[in-house]
Amino acid sequence: MDALNLRGWRPIRIYWNGSQVMVDWARLGDAPHLQPFYQESVSQQLRLPFHHAFRRQTSLAEMLAWHEQSPGLEPCLLTFHVSRCGSTLIPQAFAQSPQHLALSEPAPMDVLLREALVNGWLNEDEAVAAMRAWLSAWAQRSDASSPALAAVSIKLDAWNTHQAALLAKAWPNALPAFLTREPLAVLVSQMRERAFYMVPGAMGEHFGPSGFSASEQATMPPAEYCSRILARIYADMARVANPVQALVLDYAELPQAIETQLLPRLA
Repeated sequence: MDALNLRGWRPIRIYWNGSQVMVDWARLGDAPHLQPFYQESVSQQLRLPFHHAFRRQTSLAEMLAWHEQSPGLEPCLLTFHVSRCGSTLIPQAFAQSPQHLALSEPAPMDVLLREALVNGWLNEDEAVAAMRAWLSAWAQRSDASSPALAAVSIKLDAWNTHQAALLAKAWPNALPAFLTREPLAVLVSQMRERAFYMVPGAMGEHFGPSGFSASEQATMPPAEYCSRILARIYADMARVANPVQALVLDYAELPQAIETQLLPRLA
């Protein structure tokens, strides 16, 4: 374990192999995340032959050990949202700085926040340690010639809002920002082009509206299903977004609020 050297390697996937949590790594170096979403940026980099060819696999324990050996920056901002509310503007704005690593809806974080806990792969304390180790591996430079990394931020998936307390346990000093929008406008946007998690069964049996069987969810009118999922996300936000400690922004305040309200809270 002392000889472990993962500098320049980035953990791009976390999964269960039947007996333990495993991590897939790619040698992506310090390439910026300029695409709207994490997976798009990673996929774009993996199209390069070098990045596609050089891959590595470790156990979660080895990723945790690398965190101890080579800790990266902690995030200054955690962004939660209700979907279709302009939240992608925040990581896109920060990504323009070569000194800011902005990760937008990274799938490995969702695996740790949702699948690992639901399926019993990890308990909450283990999930917190894994999240910290995963981000740490991204939040550091591998090349001295790269611009120094000054800040890191994460935008979570819309359905991760109920885990705000767990994320605060992982990074208590990060500012939680909650982005919202008039619910009917969000529903209209979802009905025009439904996100995958608005399709019954797409997120697994534990995700749908509570109190309804899988068959009831499958036959539910699309507008009702989407409304119930959105209602849960809004309820989660109302429960966890403390305006004294957090920043709450509305769609109508963007993009100006990034400069006038968000940046001053991060200074």
